[in-house]
Amino acid sequence: MIPSMVILMTLVSNLTVQPPSPALRAHVARAKEEAYRASRAAIPEEQVRIAEEIDVRRYDIDLTIDPEARLIRGWVGLAAEVLAPISALSLHMNSSWLAVDSVSGPVAGWTHQAHLLTLQLDRSFAAGERVDLTVFYHGSPLYSSFGIPFFDQRNGVPLIATLSEPFGARNWWPCKDQPDDKADTVSMTVTVPSGLTVASNGRLVGIDLAPNGRTHRWIEEYPIATYLVSLAISDYVAIQEWYLPAGGDSVPVVHYLYSDLSGNAGAFAVTVPAMGDLASRFGPYPFPKEKYGHALFPWGGAMEHQTCTTMGEQAANGGWEWIIVHELAHQWWGDLVTCASFHDIWLNEGFATYSEALWQEVQGGMPAYHAAMAGNAFYGGGTVYVEDPETEDIFHYGLSYMKGAYVLHMLRHVVGDSAFFDALLAYRERFAYASATTDGFRQVVEDVSARDLGFFFDQWIYGSRYPTYEYGWSCDADGSVWKTSLRIRQSQTNTGLFTMPVDVRLTLDDGTTETEILWIQGFETTAELLTDGLVTAVELDPENWVLCRKTEVPLRGDDYPGPTMLTLQGPWPNPSTHGAGLIAWAPCSTELVIADLLGRTVMSRHLQQGRHAVRLDLEAGAGVYLVRLVGSCGTATRTMVIR
Repeated sequence: MIPSMVILMTLVSNLTVQPPSPALRAHVARAKEEAYRASRAAIPEEQVRIAEEIDVRRYDIDLTIDPEARLIRGWVGLAAEVLAPISALSLHMNSSWLAVDSVSGPVAGWTHQAHLLTLQLDRSFAAGERVDLTVFYHGSPLYSSFGIPFFDQRNGVPLIATLSEPFGARNWWPCKDQPDDKADTVSMTVTVPSGLTVASNGRLVGIDLAPNGRTHRWIEEYPIATYLVSLAISDYVAIQEWYLPAGGDSVPVVHYLYSDLSGNAGAFAVTVPAMGDLASRFGPYPFPKEKYGHALFPWGGAMEHQTCTTMGEQAANGGWEWIIVHELAHQWWGDLVTCASFHDIWLNEGFATYSEALWQEVQGGMPAYHAAMAGNAFYGGGTVYVEDPETEDIFHYGLSYMKGAYVLHMLRHVVGDSAFFDALLAYRERFAYASATTDGFRQVVEDVSARDLGFFFDQWIYGSRYPTYEYGWSCDADGSVWKTSLRIRQSQTNTGLFTMPVDVRLTLDDGTTETEILWIQGFETTAELLTDGLVTAVELDPENWVLCRKTEVPLRGDDYPGPTMLTLQGPWPNPSTHGAGLIAWAPCSTELVIADLLGRTVMSRHLQQGRHAVRLDLEAGAGVYLVRLVGSCGTATRTMVIR
């Protein structure tokens, strides 16, 4: 039996997304960061990742949910390809909230502790073989992640919801809970009391009567990461509209709203036009044979569950257009292409935040785009690359979201519009329905733009902070033309020197403007720019293509002091498996020395005065090492960990 559906056909024209208020952004960021810390506290740090022993191909999840008893009972079937010879395999499974009843398949026994279910197989399996097994279990999950209760109520009606990013899927079903192992297919069969509706990923196969309620059968037939598998269960009314892609079949867009809010579907009117506009930038909607839509759930934020984003009920009251666009963009950047680990969460969140600005560009042109990007300028410390996802907040709004978006903004200017958007399409093509790393994205952009972008990623992804530019200028007649002498200096002392192309806008006495692009890479950059008229004003980076601070100062003489502080930036990554990179600014000649904790020198190198990008390739064993720069102008020390 299929429930009745309210069909809403909406024609949308001249729709403009209002940028979020700072207060709303702060609220969403604060809720996400606080909930993340709560969710991480429940997971033993040493059990976040398991051995690369299997490649999961399929999960079949069959659950009966009793909201009154706050109990789930059922089974999870797993089909996987063996990657290396094994006689046992491990799955993530919360040992505090879930209990194993039995296991079927080639299993001789099991242990379940410290959130790991370790299955002893009844024989050795060779690489390339397939293993199929089923875990029968029951339990009372408190929450899946982010502190969102698994069992809740709203107006006396049961409300069950999951949000499993980053490591919460294991809190309600046994799985290999890692973003780089996507199952090709996930089926979800859920039985709930009558009066409740189950929203999930993919396509609704059917709804059947059951002795204790109704059984909803969903199937996701596109590859999906475990943290994107979701359930949302309440007294939903399903409201449907359609996305009509150019040259393709129509895609249902379904909004699962609480029964008392079912008249508020207009709050999601931005969805369909935004699907078309994002598709024009990123390629076709990634899951056209299934659906897209939303389900309300008990949280003040939103989560991009594949084909069915979940959102707090505030979204149904309007004003969340930018969040709707953000989560929709995740269907490309996060769901279609997923970060391989949460070191690279910016590939999800930075891309989705940047997509908000691209949407503004569609609505209001480049002025609207630049206005949106101005709100993403983050001037704090820390790296976009999350060096330790186990202890650091991967959802740091300033770094993963705002600065991650600004990285793409800057990259667009560095390589140019054509190469940038071609690179996004190539990135999609190379990693579609799979997972990617920062280095993988960099390689794609380098291939498309035919440029070495190591300097850019070292500075903005693995490095911290931003440049501070001081610039001065003068303009004098030079025969029949005018010559503008320009001096730009980097004055930051809390990070290394940056290499970036920077726009310089000259305003002439007749009111016209000319723009030149200068590559600023050392402590000081000088240039002489010729014009036909007198220059009356000079603006550095007038459209804010570079995340920087800039100050115009009087042009000074050669006695203007240079930096006197020896600066060491990096190493990255840290920890690493054998080596890393660092950037050093040395106002004097220095010695770079790497030593172990016993004081034994592992590597040394002489550095001349200036800025240096150094690659450290160590053959030493695992341990902690001290990286030191020593010179007459001072010393600088960093710690590097080799695993």
